[in-house]
Amino acid sequence: MSIILNKIKRALSLSKGSFSIFNIFQLSQYLSTTPSIKQVIIQFIAAFKWPLYSCWENIVHTLKFKIKKKDFKEEHFTFKSYLYLLYFCLIRNHSPHYFFKFKLHEDYTQINSFLCDDMLPTLHDLLNNKYGFKDYKKVRKLLGDKYQFSKFSQERNIPTVEPGALIDCCDGALAMEGILCGKTLFCKPNQASQSQDAFLVKYDDQRDYPYAIHPIDGSSITAASEVKIFLSKVIRNNKMLLLQTFIQNHPEVQKLTKSNEAITARVITIKEGENLNPYVLYAQLEVPLKDKQEVEGQIHQYYDLYPLELNRLGSVVDKHMFSPYVKNKGRGFKELDISNELKTLLNDGLNACLQAHQVIDLYSVGFDLVFNSDGPLILEGNYNWSLDMVLEN
Repeated sequence: MSIILNKIKRALSLSKGSFSIFNIFQLSQYLSTTPSIKQVIIQFIAAFKWPLYSCWENIVHTLKFKIKKKDFKEEHFTFKSYLYLLYFCLIRNHSPHYFFKFKLHEDYTQINSFLCDDMLPTLHDLLNNKYGFKDYKKVRKLLGDKYQFSKFSQERNIPTVEPGALIDCCDGALAMEGILCGKTLFCKPNQASQSQDAFLVKYDDQRDYPYAIHPIDGSSITAASEVKIFLSKVIRNNKMLLLQTFIQNHPEVQKLTKSNEAITARVITIKEGENLNPYVLYAQLEVPLKDKQEVEGQIHQYYDLYPLELNRLGSVVDKHMFSPYVKNKGRGFKELDISNELKTLLNDGLNACLQAHQVIDLYSVGFDLVFNSDGPLILEGNYNWSLDMVLEN
């Protein structure tokens, strides 16, 4: 009996994120000294009572609230929807709020994608442990701090974007003054992912009000009062903001788009083998569309994504780039020619990522590259890079 219980304890300790196990784990510790099988069964059933009831109550309250707000039509929420909701909440231990927020009741196929993203930190932790990168938590912290990562890379002569200046958001007035400093700058949270709260501050002293805000996602803001409202909200949402010089696309790269937004490349590198030499697993070019698009009342910047064909040495070999993502949007395949100069730029960028990964003690890193007139520069490194783009290709 003791052997079985020890196995249960070990299984439970390894199943983080599957469902709420705190009470069950405590129970297994208690039962290891209790020989009665009857007590084992009674206590094990009792341990499930709270999470089961709590989950059911949470689901019912959320459904009532959503129906009352008319967020979805009650007749569209079928019994199958309810089963998926139970799976999402009870087995996967997620709030029903997210089930509706990400419209998973409309497309069940997105559940696995959502759960995959949710479990990414655990997956990357397991991989780093498996391959012996024991200091991964310390390195993960470095990658999460964009300012420190830029300084770290620059000190090692790795082509990287200038660290820029840090703005402390504790004092809202000083932070506002630091952002509106009479220069055109790119501003983003120092510790955040995606494009949330990232924007360009454009300065032009020929205008009545010299500042204009161009968020990555959202409409441009030019009125003085609206600029200050927007910045106040960003400052409240963040602890530290990073101000960097705006990157102008390399002329050869700029030929790929009519947009003024920066073209970026996503590069995934991995360390494997006896010597743990990094190699490029995957790379794609992200070309912004000329005009932002409105979806469900919100303005977003969208991109055409071009997976790069790499040879065994990790160099770009294709003469044309095809975007399967464009086909999925119903616009047909889109093709871009790769000039020799562009191919050189891309390969130099891949080499910069490999150079950076040599001094980063992690199993894998997701790099963001930009290209200015001097060549490729590493914008940032990501520990928790998404599997979606690799799996879809």
